[in-house]
Amino acid sequence: MLSRKPRPSFIRFVGIATIGFGLCFITEKSVLADELGYLGPTGTYSEQATKVYQSQTPGFEKVVPYKTITAVTTAIKSSEVKRGLIPIENSDSGFVAETYRLIFEKIDPEWRIIDEVTIPITSSLLVKTGTKASNIKQIISHPNALRGVATYLKQNFPEVPLIEVNSTAAAAKLVSNGDGTTAAVASPNAAKVYGLQTIATNIQDNNYETNFWIIARSNLASFDPNSNHLIISIKAPSGSRIFSETIAKLQKAGFYVVNVNSIPLGESIHSYRYLIRFESKSQNFNNLKQVKTLLKAMQNSDGEVILLGAYQR
Repeated sequence: MLSRKPRPSFIRFVGIATIGFGLCFITEKSVLADELGYLGPTGTYSEQATKVYQSQTPGFEKVVPYKTITAVTTAIKSSEVKRGLIPIENSDSGFVAETYRLIFEKIDPEWRIIDEVTIPITSSLLVKTGTKASNIKQIISHPNALRGVATYLKQNFPEVPLIEVNSTAAAAKLVSNGDGTTAAVASPNAAKVYGLQTIATNIQDNNYETNFWIIARSNLASFDPNSNHLIISIKAPSGSRIFSETIAKLQKAGFYVVNVNSIPLGESIHSYRYLIRFESKSQNFNNLKQVKTLLKAMQNSDGEVILLGAYQR
C-alpha cells in the first residue's frame, strides 16, 4: 500500500445538505467519540490493521473490539463508534463471507467506505504449552485463515477436523483455555498475547495480504475529493442497462473496473445486485463531484446505483 501523510481527524457537519446517494454534510463538531471498532478480540489481524490506520489517521487512539464483523457494522449504524475496520478480501482466499453478506443484504447498508488498509499475513499453528503435534484432535480458526493454510493442513494433519470460529484471535483464546488437544491457526502476535506455543509458522499457502475497509455511518461519511478508488452498488432488474451504462460512463471519466461481484435479486431471471470496484491511475484526482453527477444521472425507474465508497490511496 502506498504511504500517505497523516490525515486530519474526522469532522462532522450539521445542517443537512443532501448531495445525492444519501450523503449529508453537517456543520458542527461531532459528539461521537473518536473510536475505531474492529473484529476482536486482542490479537486478530484486524487489530494489526487498526495500528496501521492509526499511524495514518490522527485522532483514533482508542480502538474497540467486537465479536463479529456484523457487530462492528451495527456499532457504526448505532453511533457507538465513529469508524469501523472490517476485513473485505484476502489475496489468497478471496472475499470474506460475512462482509460480503453484509454488503449484499440490501442496496444501502447504511454505512460508507472511506478508506482502506492492507497488511501482509503470516499464519502460525498455535497450541497450549506442552502440546505435541500428535496430541492435536481439532484445528480451529476463521474460515478464511483455514483456507489460507489448506496445503499445510492437508499435508500435516489430513485427518484432523477443522472448526470455524469468528476470528483467528478467538481461536487462539479458546486454545489457551482448552485442554491441550486443540490447535489454532492465528498470527504470531496471537501466540504472544495468549501465551501459546508455536508448532509451525509461515504455514500460509502463499505470501498474501488482507484488505480492510474503513467504514463510517452514511450521514457522517466524508469522501476524499481526490478519490481514485470507488465502490459502486447497482440494482439492475432484468433488461436494465444501468450496469453497462454505469461502467461505460465511469470509464470515460478515467476509471477502470477492478472487480465485479453479484448476487441474484430473487425477483426474476437475470436480475442482479452488483458490487463494482473502480480505480483511476489519473493524477487529476479532483473528480469526485463529476463522479457523483454521473451516478446521479444514472438513476432511473428500472435500476438503482449508489456510491458506497470513495477514497485515495
